[in-house]
Amino acid sequence: MDCLLEEAIQTYLFEPEPKIKPRDRQTAVRVAISHVRQVLESKFEKNLVKDFLKTKYSLKGQLNQNTFDVAVANGKPILAAQGISFEVRTKEADLGNLAWKIADTKKAIPELPLAVITLPPRANTPHLQELQKLYEIHSHTYQKLGAEIVTEERADSWIAKQLTSVKVN
Repeated sequence: MDCLLEEAIQTYLFEPEPKIKPRDRQTAVRVAISHVRQVLESKFEKNLVKDFLKTKYSLKGQLNQNTFDVAVANGKPILAAQGISFEVRTKEADLGNLAWKIADTKKAIPELPLAVITLPPRANTPHLQELQKLYEIHSHTYQKLGAEIVTEERADSWIAKQLTSVKVN
C-alpha cells in the first residue's frame, strides 16, 4: 500500500516551479551601483570609495547633459554605466533615449568607458522571445554607439579592468 501511495504521489503531485519575479529597471540600477561599490571597496580605502562613487552622475555630451545611473570619478570621469533590465518590457522611448545618451556622450568624451549593465531575459520570463529580440537589437545598437554591454555576471571584471590605471595620490 505504501508503495502504491508513493507512486501515486510521484505521478500526480508535483512541486510547482518557483516563479521568479522579473527584475525591473530600478533593480538593474541597484545591481549596477552595487557592483561598482563592491569593486571600489576591494581596491580602495572606504573613505576613497565615497569620493569615487557617483550616482545619477551628469556628463556633458556634445549637445546635452546626460545623466548616468552610476559613475566613478575623481575630478574627472573614469567610467559611467547605466543599468537596464530586459526581464520586463521597457518603453521603446526609454531604450531610444539610452542610445541617444550614449552617442551624445561618446561624441564629447570618446575615450570614456561606458557600459550598459544588463539583466538579460531569463528562461522563464513572460514574453521571452519578444524580450530576447529587444535585448539583441538594443545591445547591438548600444555597442555600435560605443558602450559595452555588460551582464550582471561580468560587471565586476569589467569595472575592475576600467580601474586598473586609476592612481590615488
